[in-house]
Amino acid sequence: MVKLFIVRAGRNSRLVNEFLDNDLIAISFAQTGNLSGFDLDEINYSMMVNYGVRKYSKIINRFVNEISLGDYVIVYDSESRIYHLARISSDYFYSEFDILSDSEFKHFRKVEWIGEFFRDDLSTKSRRSLTVPWFCAEIKSPVKDEIFDLF
Repeated sequence: MVKLFIVRAGRNSRLVNEFLDNDLIAISFAQTGNLSGFDLDEINYSMMVNYGVRKYSKIINRFVNEISLGDYVIVYDSESRIYHLARISSDYFYSEFDILSDSEFKHFRKVEWIGEFFRDDLSTKSRRSLTVPWFCAEIKSPVKDEIFDLF
């Protein structure tokens, strides 16, 4: 079954145009290094060694291990109030090079941008459910169905 995720483009959506221009999504925590092949326990360990916390390990694990080729992702641009929809087109990868202007973002997935929709195109209940504080979260039905019905 195809999944839908939301990935934040940094604080206040500051990296959204770089995501769009580079056909990718990304998360921070660069100091963990490459997490390819890591399971949750290994991600926990890397977070403890590099950041002194495990608090975000499950969310990082979602980005690294739970998102699959063919899944979908939305990225929100808070300035324009537009969500951008994409299909995941690569496995997880880590880059030591600065692909984005924020060098803390080193964990990537390539995407194919499909379309966009206004936040106000969604029901109030769906809009509220998409205000999750996490930088990577899975969106379940009925919100997922409402989003897909827009396309």
